[in-house]
Amino acid sequence: MVFGELYMVFGESYVEAMQIGDCPGFALEVVMMEEVLRQFKTEGELRAIRQNKQGHIHNTFIVEFVSDKSSANTGSLQVRRYILQKLNTSIFEDPAKLMNNIYLVTTHLKREIEQRPNGILQKALNIVKTLDDQLYFQDEAFNCWRLYDYIEDSYTPNEGKSHGISNERHTKEKDCYTSKESGKLSEIYESGRAFGNFHELLKGFDPLKLEELLPDFHNTPKRYRDLVQAFEQDFYNRAKDAKAEYAYLQSLQDLYPKIIEAGQSGQLPFKVVHNDAKMSNVLLSTKTGKPLSVIDLDTIGPGYTPYDFGDAIRSGAATAKEDEADLNKVNFNLENYKSFAAGFLSGSNNTLSQKEIELLPYGALIITLEQAMRFLTDYLQNDPYYQTSYAQHNLVRCKNQIKLAQEMQVIWPKLRI
Repeated sequence: MVFGELYMVFGESYVEAMQIGDCPGFALEVVMMEEVLRQFKTEGELRAIRQNKQGHIHNTFIVEFVSDKSSANTGSLQVRRYILQKLNTSIFEDPAKLMNNIYLVTTHLKREIEQRPNGILQKALNIVKTLDDQLYFQDEAFNCWRLYDYIEDSYTPNEGKSHGISNERHTKEKDCYTSKESGKLSEIYESGRAFGNFHELLKGFDPLKLEELLPDFHNTPKRYRDLVQAFEQDFYNRAKDAKAEYAYLQSLQDLYPKIIEAGQSGQLPFKVVHNDAKMSNVLLSTKTGKPLSVIDLDTIGPGYTPYDFGDAIRSGAATAKEDEADLNKVNFNLENYKSFAAGFLSGSNNTLSQKEIELLPYGALIITLEQAMRFLTDYLQNDPYYQTSYAQHNLVRCKNQIKLAQEMQVIWPKLRI
């Protein structure tokens, strides 16, 4: 359902906003959200609701409340903003477990941040509870809603590329924060510091306390087995178009268990990891350019550090988006890689084991190959998972990721940390 860009909920502006809705249910949806917001511990009176159209999982809105308390500096009404999301329970089937994971992690992060007033990360996501102290609200239609405090004076760096909507159905929200066109090494470095510090702050958190909501999400050997099965079954007669890509991914199969096996053998610490570690999930300060917070914690769970590092590099060191068809535009930016790596090591504050550091470059290569496998598997299965714009879209994405991986292989000695 598509809504108008801004809903004003009082006076004539409300009537005017209702008229710009793009669907008959527009006014009803606004009234429903008003009722939902009454169930949360907000401050002030509701003034505006604005939809954020980024992301393909949850329906996300920025809501503004005004308080009759005047600002000490300006004498004007105080405005407080929140992030309202209607959860997609077809993806996250157990919202109670999802929100409990986030609550446990953010509670831990707040405590750690408070103890380090001069630390790197300055804020943790704050869940606004319902009137009866629940982490989310379920309405009469069984829709589940959550509310976060909006983190002011912040923006998300966009990994050096223009900020667009992801093509992956299961990509998480960017939490409605402004995105700047980046490309600045300083922002890449600070994003690395943010994720490194995120890992440091969570080093004392038992990963077994968290529910694994997306089992085998970064299990590369399983992703490879899924690819082999899809290629051999070839239900949609597409394997003939992907023989070269399949052969390349086959040739590297001995590499895929490297991180998993290091973890299973006890060489690699089992930790809480983000599992969607992109620079667009970091908030930097609009005032200082320094890290404020790491956001989008829906995928938080047990795992291994090199996967988070690799996820950030796969997107942050690429010179083109993952669906760029012109492979001449797809390159691996070594300078970006080194800037993020330096920031990541600095932010982790000497808490990474030697084995973790050794496997960070492997994380970048393996995650890129894993994504190539996922795109190719989806193509072979007639695109059930990723949204596509044309018949060979997922095959193009696979070729794109393979080109990125091949460039890493060419300069492999330079990736060692």
